[in-house]
Amino acid sequence: MGDVRAAKEWARTQPSVDPQRLAVVGNSFGGYLALAGSAADLRIQATVSITPLVDPSTVSLPDELFEEFALMLNSVTATELTAQWDALPAILTKKDDLDARSMLLITADRDEIFPVVHYEPLVAEIDGLSWVRIADADHVFSTSRKHLVRTIVDWLLETVGN
Repeated sequence: MGDVRAAKEWARTQPSVDPQRLAVVGNSFGGYLALAGSAADLRIQATVSITPLVDPSTVSLPDELFEEFALMLNSVTATELTAQWDALPAILTKKDDLDARSMLLITADRDEIFPVVHYEPLVAEIDGLSWVRIADADHVFSTSRKHLVRTIVDWLLETVGN
């Protein structure tokens, strides 16, 4: 969360950024961070979370994946990454801070990592969450990127304006 906080603070100092209309967008684990970061900062006006992790306790990732991730990062082992994953709270623990916020959840019906049922508790519990499901998309929207981008841009323009 420290990286998310630092990125938001840096963005607010940029001359081209209107700090009154700040939005965050994240995909997969970045989608989790977008939701968690928005819950922690009421100055975020809009949040787009794309195929996010919602509840780590419901997702079992293979050890090989943590080993692969550790190879891409400095000063962290697969064991440490696994422990960090296991310590992550479910997004619904932040429900009170997310209710009635401007949020767009975009999911992929062919997601091989987080199936649609992964999102149902979040959608049922969070007020003000708009949910768009893209039927022919996989986790990274490999065949649906134009649709994904158009959905995000249209929603952001409607939510925070030009």
